Amino acid sequence: MSLLFDVVLNIDPPKVTHHQKTLGLRNGKGGKLIPTMRDKPELEQAQAMIAMGLHRSTVRAGSKPRRPIQAKVIMDVSFCFRSDIIEYWGNTPDRDNLAKTLQDVMTRNGWFDDDRLIVGGIVEKGCGPEPFIRVVCELADDEAWREIYETVRPTIAQAVV
Repeated sequence: MSLLFDVVLNIDPPKVTHHQKTLGLRNGKGGKLIPTMRDKPELEQAQAMIAMGLHRSTVRAGSKPRRPIQAKVIMDVSFCFRSDIIEYWGNTPDRDNLAKTLQDVMTRNGWFDDDRLIVGGIVEKGCGPEPFIRVVCELADDEAWREIYETVRPTIAQAVV
């Protein structure tokens, strides 16, 4: 795989995720009110904090994309929450929700053309005295997926029989 970037955001990871929505109303055709989901102010604040962290991030390797990435990628993310203890973080929020919020912000800020292009990766959360978010992104290797598929294929064939 080819490394695109390895960046560190020197921020406290937000504990608010993309699930923090509120129901609102907007005007539709013929004056009808249409229900709509909107981000809560806490989520908007968290997204702004991530966007600022991306803008000020430290590039460890590779480089920030000059234009949105339009290729399939593997993205590994580490969220480190502030704590006196260095260990994996078993508290909320869920790691997949943290990742989705980060991916949405990265897409809106021009890192990716569309977050559907993120086809794999590891998301972990831990804690330590200095909080951060680390994002490592590589081009996806279709040959690696073929190897995974071929490894699993005999198991699938046996289960079908």
